[in-house]
Amino acid sequence: MRPYKVEMRNMDGAGTRPCRVWTLPPAGRDYWAVVTDCPCPVCGDGALRWAEAGYVPGYRICSACRRHFLADCRAEYPDAEEMTVEAFCQWKAERQRTPVEWLPTTEARFHEML
Repeated sequence: MRPYKVEMRNMDGAGTRPCRVWTLPPAGRDYWAVVTDCPCPVCGDGALRWAEAGYVPGYRICSACRRHFLADCRAEYPDAEEMTVEAFCQWKAERQRTPVEWLPTTEARFHEML
């Protein structure tokens, strides 16, 4: 089991809170390969598997203890900018090329689109 450090991080846009941060040793030039299918830093029995969480780059779950992890993209993108969800939505809306139009739907249309 690797030691961790506690850092204040804003992981979900709801404000900073203490988070455990494990540092994995670099193992080549492909950062994402280093943080996928590697031994769990907590239990050591499982492997960190890629997990779909909307579009959250680096989201991993241990195959044994089921703890959730988020890889720090700053290792690969040191100039990455941290922002709140509201700031990101505003930034994205300013760059949207076509307007998003929300139309009411029916239950039949909903099931048709599934």
